[in-house]
Amino acid sequence: MPKMNEWERELFLKQLDKLHGRFDQRENMLKLPFSSPGYHTTLTGGEVHPTRQSLEYAVALYDAEIPELEKRAAAVLDKILSLQDTDPESKTYGIWSWFLEEPLSMMSPPDWNWADFCGAMLLEILLDHGHKLPPELLSRVRTAVAHASRSIIRRNVGPEYTNIAIMGTFVTLTAGQALGNAEFTNYGKGRLRRFYDHTMQHDGFTEYNSPTYTLVAIRELGRILTYVQDPEDLQLVEELYFYAWRHLARHFHAPTWQWAGPHSRAYTTLTGKGFISFLQRATGIGFLDPKELDLSVADLRLQLPCPEELIPYFTSLQEELVVEHYAHSLVATTYHREEYSLGTINHGEMWNQRRNLLVYWGDKNNPRYLHLRFLHDGYDYSSALFFGQQNRNRVLGGICFATDLGDTHIGLDRLKDGTIRAQDLRLRFEFGGAIQNLQLPERVEVLKTVAIEDGPFRISLKIQEACFGEELVTCETGTQDQKKYLDVVLYHGEEKSINFNALSAAYITFALAVGEAEPEISGGEGQWAWPGAGLTLRLRTKPATAREVRRWVLEG
Repeated sequence: MPKMNEWERELFLKQLDKLHGRFDQRENMLKLPFSSPGYHTTLTGGEVHPTRQSLEYAVALYDAEIPELEKRAAAVLDKILSLQDTDPESKTYGIWSWFLEEPLSMMSPPDWNWADFCGAMLLEILLDHGHKLPPELLSRVRTAVAHASRSIIRRNVGPEYTNIAIMGTFVTLTAGQALGNAEFTNYGKGRLRRFYDHTMQHDGFTEYNSPTYTLVAIRELGRILTYVQDPEDLQLVEELYFYAWRHLARHFHAPTWQWAGPHSRAYTTLTGKGFISFLQRATGIGFLDPKELDLSVADLRLQLPCPEELIPYFTSLQEELVVEHYAHSLVATTYHREEYSLGTINHGEMWNQRRNLLVYWGDKNNPRYLHLRFLHDGYDYSSALFFGQQNRNRVLGGICFATDLGDTHIGLDRLKDGTIRAQDLRLRFEFGGAIQNLQLPERVEVLKTVAIEDGPFRISLKIQEACFGEELVTCETGTQDQKKYLDVVLYHGEEKSINFNALSAAYITFALAVGEAEPEISGGEGQWAWPGAGLTLRLRTKPATAREVRRWVLEG
């Protein structure tokens, strides 16, 4: 573990002190307010004892290098070790549940990533603090690491699951090194090579441009650089580490301090103080007063420096147009201007972690955004599919529907017979951030261009077509939860079953221009064009399987 400097040590102890206040001595775990992304768990509220955060607390207790805290660290570690599934015959072998209150048998479904997350932290304890552990506890940590490693090998995640592909590589490589286990070492080396080859072949991570998981990738690659000893492995990881930082740098919109879209996976739309604090520590740029820095105990245990040649990206706008091609025919376009950034992906599910169309404007103190969403009874609907084409500040986009993906998640709650029950279905152009002066039109109609204005900043939007079987489609604007919206309402009324297979047509097409340019669209019946922008769009107007929809749209 790299040594902290004076201010890092001060902040570390301050953050650790906050965690002390959440420690439950009866359970020897942290007790925190419940939170989740909305899946894997059946719990809905209250306070819980999380395994991951409690183990992170144990790591920090050892990192503090304060002898009187080691007894508590050992108690937390002992409790977490007792919660691992250690039965090789079990389907959940080697993993932990998220919460003490919800055993693996109750989760919906269990999260196999916990072998990676918890295994990585156990290895930090083993490699940095193993000499502090009593022999019996040390033996149990080594055994738990072996269980986690075998679970990771059994699952064998491919290189497309970016953050877990890297994290599992760290666990198996360092477990092989620490335990003298050739099976783990050889697996980790092969996994690293496969991930490297996949990334270079596709010129990017499959979890492209993710504010959440690109940082996880940087962290995990940094962990490998810190702990792994093999020179050949380190050479591959150094290239990947530079690539991850370059990916972040090219999408940083310096005027607003926002991570420009599109995002493959994100949990929030505006960047927070934690992200800017991470950048400040990595680049040395004084974004914030040191007293304002928001870094967790886990953030502070590794040094993750930004490569020197990329630092200019974080001080001024360096690149106007970024176009990147990824696996699965994905094309991400980001257009930077001093006044705004506009980003789109050419196709993607409308899952709540996707940011398929995203605009940022304003300044670092008052950023604003436009985020395209599709809502089923108020929650993002994963079986709605976005397709779009972008040319600098103009987008021609559309929504159509898959009959076999998930509802709230792309894979965990798949539709049965293409049918859902719903009271409300709508496409939402959501505006958030410092939008007090944002002006939405009072009336929106299909085929008529409307202007969304925020002082001199302007977005022009035209809903070209909108169809949902025999339903009467309407448009409306409004305010909700400190956000403003412009919605295309496909259905609103009494709850009923909607069978997408039975719909003769269900789709929406629109054109959007940021700044100058008015949308002028021609075509119909599945094909549209914006001649002045050089854009064309195909959509499958009748719902079908995701594979059929994508093949029809992308292959013609």
